[in-house]
Order: sequence, then structure tokens, then C-alpha cells
Amino acid sequence: MSKFHGVLIGGLAILAITVVFFARTTDVKPTLISSPKSQTTQRADHSTSPANRIPAGRRAADRFTNFPEIPAPVISPHPPGSSENQRWIDERKGQLNDLSWFDDADSLRKILAELQNPLPEIRSAALAAVRDFGSRDAVPYLQAVAAKTKDPGELKSLEEAIEHLETPSILEHLEENITEAE
Repeated sequence: MSKFHGVLIGGLAILAITVVFFARTTDVKPTLISSPKSQTTQRADHSTSPANRIPAGRRAADRFTNFPEIPAPVISPHPPGSSENQRWIDERKGQLNDLSWFDDADSLRKILAELQNPLPEIRSAALAAVRDFGSRDAVPYLQAVAAKTKDPGELKSLEEAIEHLETPSILEHLEENITEAE
């Protein structure tokens, strides 16, 4: 290994440590915790802590109904099969994709609401938006929807999305290794 490679590897290590440090101090993500007086953004808990898990003996579907902050899904005003309905579906799918780029609890709630939409195209787009949003706050909702679904294909997609969201990121691995080394 040449001197250049050693310097390059050392620089990358310093860069990774810097990224982990700043991610630890500035990683503010919204949660679905809100006060009646104001909408607050809190530091996200990226772990699957006991508070984020469904309590033993309590089904996910029961827990889902206890979240009044999730609005009802938006229903198409057009008759099924019409060209207007298809345009509305395409527009709504685009809106869900756009919402996945925002980093706020309100956008996540709007996306999660569409997991209950009667149209499978909208539910599929909402699930893709949840994955793109990347918040572990969505996991209990996905578990609740998975407990209620009858479609095996949709159930598989929901389980894959849950697994995707629960998988630790590379930064979390680095942070864990640094913490263990200290």
C-alpha cells in the first residue's frame, strides 16, 4: 500500500467520523407526537424501543384505531373506470411522491392515511412514499395495516417495507461502533 492510499483511507475515516458526529448533533426528525397547542418537532428515536413496539397481547389493528391524528384517506370524486378517475389517481400518486420528500409529521400522516384508501393503486403509491420518507415512526402503522389486509401480495409488500424501515443505516452502524469503542 502506497503512502497516497494510506492518506486517502485516513481522510475517509476522518470524514466518516465527522459525519457521524454532526448527524448525532443535528439529526432532528419529526415524530407523530403532537401537543394540542402546537406541532412540535422532536429528536427521532430511530430504535425499535419498547415504546415503539406493539405491547404484548395487543393486536396491531387495535393499536391503529387509537391514532386520531391520522386523517381519513382522500377518496376520488370521480366514478370508477372514468378517464377523470384515472387522471385523479395519477395526480394523487404524484402528490404522495411529493409528500415523501418533505421531512415533517404532517406529510407522514397524510401518506399513512392513504394506506387505508380503497384504491389499490393509491395504497401502493402510499407504501412507496412511506419507504421513501424513511421514518421509523411509520412502522406501527404499517404493522396495523398488515394485520388487517387480506391480500397476500399487499401483505408481503407491507412486511418488506417494515423490514426496510427497521434496518439500521450505515451511519447508525458507524455510530454504534464508535460508541462501543469509547
